Amino acid sequence: MQRMLTTLAAVTLTALFASVALASPPPEGEKPKKEKKEKKEKAEKKGKKGEKDKKEIAKEAFAAGKAKFEAGDFQGALEQFTVANDTLPNPFVYLKIAECHEKLASPLDAVAWLEKYLAEKPDAANAKDIQAKIDSLKATPGKVSATSVPEGASLVLDGEDTGKTTPAELEVAPGEHTLGFKLEGYAEDSKTIEMTTAGAQELSVELVKQEPTEMISEEYPEEEGGPAEGEEGEVAPAEEEKPAEEVAAPVNKGVWAAAGIAGAGIVSATVFGILALNKEADFEDAKDKGPKEDETYDHFTNRLDDIKSKGKTFAIVCDVSWGVAAAATVAGIITYYVTRPKAKKETKVSNLTVSPLVTSTGAGAGVGFNY
Repeated sequence: MQRMLTTLAAVTLTALFASVALASPPPEGEKPKKEKKEKKEKAEKKGKKGEKDKKEIAKEAFAAGKAKFEAGDFQGALEQFTVANDTLPNPFVYLKIAECHEKLASPLDAVAWLEKYLAEKPDAANAKDIQAKIDSLKATPGKVSATSVPEGASLVLDGEDTGKTTPAELEVAPGEHTLGFKLEGYAEDSKTIEMTTAGAQELSVELVKQEPTEMISEEYPEEEGGPAEGEEGEVAPAEEEKPAEEVAAPVNKGVWAAAGIAGAGIVSATVFGILALNKEADFEDAKDKGPKEDETYDHFTNRLDDIKSKGKTFAIVCDVSWGVAAAATVAGIITYYVTRPKAKKETKVSNLTVSPLVTSTGAGAGVGFNY
């Protein structure tokens, strides 16, 4: 009986040890190779799936951004392009983001994205165009809101009148500028501003009123400490009254008429005298050369008579013109003496001399007047 109990206990202990051994996991190095391979393949599939999901997300966001941009929703387009770039960065998307910032009037943000594009793609085919775009955006003018107290002051930018008065808003290019304020009755004022790209500034001035300039009296002021009322002071000698200057009396119209006739007569006499001399020269020349070829003697003598006749006519007109000029001169002098006012001063004796002039080619008269 005791032996049976001992045997049963041994069998029970063996079964217990066997069950414990079967329940514990095998060592790490003894895992099946198949299980390791399966885990590796599963991890690779998961990575590829994640990468594929990023591309899809970026593509969808980019397409949505393009649609919103074309519809004029630039803020919505910017958000979608940003999602696409954050999901999968792409220099081409930088350009789209910059374009959205430009449409949203944020030129500095647009410049930042364009410069980032050039930093990553310095050899891009459109690098020159991108740089030109950057320069253009950096030159975007800013705005100055100018006010003054009182209002209505003219605004002068860098010495040039803008044509606007306060309050007003001006567009100012980037850089340093001087803005002047002018208002009648107030002292001119000016301020220096440093404008940034697409910046915005407010400028206000209080103008100082100008006091009117005191007029200086033209009267000679009396010296202090002069004679008191009731006291006699020194009387300044009266200035000697200067005689009034004599005003020349207007010349009689008859004198001017006579002078005009005399001048016309002299001109006429000169012209016709020259013509008469020319005819005399023609007559002598024709006489010396004799008849022309195929010209009869009668025709020749008639031609000479015609030249001589015209010369005499010109000489007569010349003489008459000289006579008219002389007569008009005499008449003008006489008229002047008769009509001029009597001078109070001692008058001098005047001599009038008329002398006839006779030459071989004409006659006339000469007038002399001494005073």
